[in-house]
Amino acid sequence: MALKGMDSIELEENIYPIDAIDQELAGNLTIDKLFDVYRFVDMRTHLVHDYNDGKMCEPCRKCYELWNRSKPCPNCSSERAVQQKKQIMKMEYLGDKSIWILSTPWEQDGKEYVLELGRDVTNSFSVYDATSEDSSELRELISSYSELAARDSFTGLYSKGHANNLLQEMFAVQKEQLKLTLALIDIDHFKSVNDRFGHLCGDEVILYVVDKINALNEQCSGWAARIGGDEFLLACPFSDKDYVERLCLEMSETITGHRFKKGHSEYSIAISCGVAAYDGQETLEEFLERVDMKMYEDKVQKKQ
Repeated sequence: MALKGMDSIELEENIYPIDAIDQELAGNLTIDKLFDVYRFVDMRTHLVHDYNDGKMCEPCRKCYELWNRSKPCPNCSSERAVQQKKQIMKMEYLGDKSIWILSTPWEQDGKEYVLELGRDVTNSFSVYDATSEDSSELRELISSYSELAARDSFTGLYSKGHANNLLQEMFAVQKEQLKLTLALIDIDHFKSVNDRFGHLCGDEVILYVVDKINALNEQCSGWAARIGGDEFLLACPFSDKDYVERLCLEMSETITGHRFKKGHSEYSIAISCGVAAYDGQETLEEFLERVDMKMYEDKVQKKQ
C-alpha cells in the first residue's frame, strides 16, 4: 500500500495512512497536517495494531519489520516512551527516505501501547554540508544513530541502560518460557592498576578484557554490555549454564596468564565471574541479584 507523503515505500499492513485514522481518535489529536502515517504498537509483543470504533484491531506484523529488521530496534524510542512515560522523538532511515517518528505512550482497555506517528521529512529536513553534493552521509548517520546510542563509546559494548532495556523486554515478552544464562564479569583490583601504572594502562586492560568477552560472546551467540567501569554483563539466550561457566573459566585462565608491560615493569590481572541460569520464577531484579552474588562468591573464594 503506497501511502500519502511516502509514495515510494510499500508499507503494507505495518503502518497506516493518517487520512484513514479513526475519526474519534483524530478528534483528540492534532496530527493530520503534521504526520503522514500512524500505528499502535504493543511493546510486550512488538505487534502492530490499527484502531477503529473505539478499540484496537487484530494485530498484524512485528513493528520492526517496517525497518527491514529481524529483531527489535536498538535503543527503541517506543520502548523508552513506555518506560519514561513521555513522548520520545527520533529520526529513522528507510530506503532513501528520512522518517521522523514521534512515540507517545497510550493506554487502551487497561493495556499499554505506543502510538507511533511518522512523517517523511526527506525533502523538508536538511543539514547543509558544503563538502557533500548529496545526503548520503546524513542517511548513513540516521541509519546508524540508534545503534551508536545504545553502545558504550569506549568499548563498543552495549551500554548499561540498553542492557537493562533488553533484559526488561525479554522478561516482559517471554518470562515464563525464557531460557537465559547471564555472566557477570568484574576485573579484580582494577583501581590498583590505575593507581600504580596510570589510566592509559587501565584503558589497555579494559580493552584486552573486552576483546576476550567479545570472543566468548561469539561462541554464545548472545550480547555483552559494560555496566560499570570494570564490570561487564554477558547475556546468552541460547546457551546453558554449564557451557557458559566453562567458557568463562577458560577466559579467566587466559586473562590471568597474560602479561601486561609498562616500561621495564610487568603486571597481570584477574577477573571474577558469576554465572547463573534463569529459573523461570524469579523477577529480573532477583535474577540479577543472584548473578551478582555468584560473582562475589567467586571473588571471595579467590581470597581464601
